[in-house]
Amino acid sequence: MDAREWLVINALPGMGATRIAQLVARSPQWPQGWLAALPSAAANALRLWLAQPQRSPLQQVVEETEAWLDKAPHRHLLHRDHPAWPALLNQLPDPPVVLWAQGDLQALEGPGLAMVGTRKPTAEGSGHAQAFARELASRGWCIVSGMALGVDGVAQ
Repeated sequence: MDAREWLVINALPGMGATRIAQLVARSPQWPQGWLAALPSAAANALRLWLAQPQRSPLQQVVEETEAWLDKAPHRHLLHRDHPAWPALLNQLPDPPVVLWAQGDLQALEGPGLAMVGTRKPTAEGSGHAQAFARELASRGWCIVSGMALGVDGVAQ
């Protein structure tokens, strides 16, 4: 499947990461196997997108992501079929369907560490998070983040 198809899967109504992962584990053929396995609301949404993408609300997600990708260099949409997809994610019961990435994808090849913490760190906590992240990055570690507020974002 290509990036557009993974984006659409991610945007299907009534589906979450766990349900999608369960479907992926069954290796359905695209698109007929997916249509047969999806709950009716999601199947109807996918059917509309496949037949008439411009009439489908799912197309807006595709177009917004394509615009984001085109807006700056080194922006990427990762999915299970992308060569830079972090394979360890597939071991989670609810891996993300897609990842929006910005920067050098080779950074994902080395060791990685997620720094997480409070959304409202003290000034000292923010300073420590930045110092740890800077030192780890200087030693070849990739600091991974969902860009949440607080420590997560400060570490970036």
